[in-house]
Amino acid sequence: MKKSLSILLVITLVFASLCGCKEQEKADKDGIYVYYLNQLQTMLVKKSYKLHNKDTDKCVSELLEVLSTKIEDSDRSCPIPEDIDVKASSVYNGKLKLSFSIDYLGLSPVREALLRAAVVKTLVQIKGVESVAFLVMGEPLTDFDGNVIGVMNADSFVDDFGTEQGEVEEANLVLYYATSDAGALVREERVVHYNGNVPIEQVVIKYLSETPETKDAMPTLPKDVKILSISTKDGVCYVDLDETLLSEKVSLSENLILYSIVNSLCELDGIKKVQLFVGTGENARVLGQGGEGGYYEPDYRLVR
Repeated sequence: MKKSLSILLVITLVFASLCGCKEQEKADKDGIYVYYLNQLQTMLVKKSYKLHNKDTDKCVSELLEVLSTKIEDSDRSCPIPEDIDVKASSVYNGKLKLSFSIDYLGLSPVREALLRAAVVKTLVQIKGVESVAFLVMGEPLTDFDGNVIGVMNADSFVDDFGTEQGEVEEANLVLYYATSDAGALVREERVVHYNGNVPIEQVVIKYLSETPETKDAMPTLPKDVKILSISTKDGVCYVDLDETLLSEKVSLSENLILYSIVNSLCELDGIKKVQLFVGTGENARVLGQGGEGGYYEPDYRLVR
């Protein structure tokens, strides 16, 4: 496979002969840990789990199903997306081979790295599984330079995803989503858990693209919108999003999007105004027309 599946792995993974912490847990006799992704898909979170099988192959199938099953949980999401299938798996001499469908190639680098870490760290806890090798349609997984990644175990990953180093933080956010008829905003209070290394302003923006918990509400931002930059200074939060924000598939009015972001960010301590840019370089523009100098304070007249 010539296409890279691990660009920028240094962001999240380090393949190394590091001194690993063996408490990765060939778990105790009562169960194991299943590694999920948090809802923002920026780090791993683990949950205890009791295996229902004892046979190695059956345990592999059981856990792959768990890792692929969509869950309704505000704290976590399954590592293997529903459009990606495990076509084949086999264990020989402690080495587990997993062959994924071609859709695996469509994962972003960071998302792919997190998926791989979650799957490997979960499955090597099974008795009889010492390492895992990834394939795509039967071909070995390769890095950016076309080198085969090879077998992985728990020590192949540095635990810098947040949850295992005490970096998970909890926040009470107030978010403003769109009503299902796209005619107004609705206020939602939500407790979230996030990587403490990620700015809370970025967490707010990301959650505005997630499915609300409120009935008859919908996200105000596209799922694939990219945060180009975000920072706060002297009470003003400066946000720059890519042009996906206003793509043709977005059905909401610009005003609704604007105040969804402004109102939500201004609920954070220390933020009184927001200046929102769309695009980069010469194509960048300030979103909205009514704010003085492009600086917007919260406006709750759109809230239903």
